[in-house]
Amino acid sequence: QPTFAGWSMKYVAASEDVKRLLASFGHTRFDPYRFDDAQMAEMVALLQARPEATDARASRPASADQASTRIAHQALVVSVAALALALLAIVLALRS
Repeated sequence: QPTFAGWSMKYVAASEDVKRLLASFGHTRFDPYRFDDAQMAEMVALLQARPEATDARASRPASADQASTRIAHQALVVSVAALALALLAIVLALRS
């Protein structure tokens, strides 16, 4: 029986309760792939105790959304530039 019926992913905010639980596991960041069965059960229990948010952004301030958008835009610009340089390198290599 699904524990979290109605959705497939949950936003995990870096709140104090999550940070404390991660510290008790000896972790400094949320990486569920490193959790053992007991740690997974503890994290699920903590998440089940939280009220549901209809959107991950509901628990984040607007400034965090703006910062995320800015970072995503910068990452896109860097990615496009890297792609252009890679294509240029391929063209130059084919001419040689």
